Amino acid sequence: GGTDARDRFELVEHFSQFGDVQDVEVLRERDHKTPRGFAFVTFQHAAAAARLLAQPITTLGSSRMEAKICLDPKETLSDFALRYQSELQAPPPPPSSA
Repeated sequence: GGTDARDRFELVEHFSQFGDVQDVEVLRERDHKTPRGFAFVTFQHAAAAARLLAQPITTLGSSRMEAKICLDPKETLSDFALRYQSELQAPPPPPSSA
């Protein structure tokens, strides 16, 4: 939460410090297309998400953002942990330098 009017590219650049970003989706109001104040960030590797979640408060400019886990509605946190267990236990891959 806390994305305000940030654009997708700015968020990709910011969150890339934690690992390779696969996708960013900034949520917008249906009627006005104004930002709703949060976005979904998908990392290529679970280890990057774990790195971010270890310190879930991050700042971009003057915006303070809080990272939270978002799971598929059919998936429990236990399912998530089991699916990514080996990757989460491995050292996080460094972000690629682009």
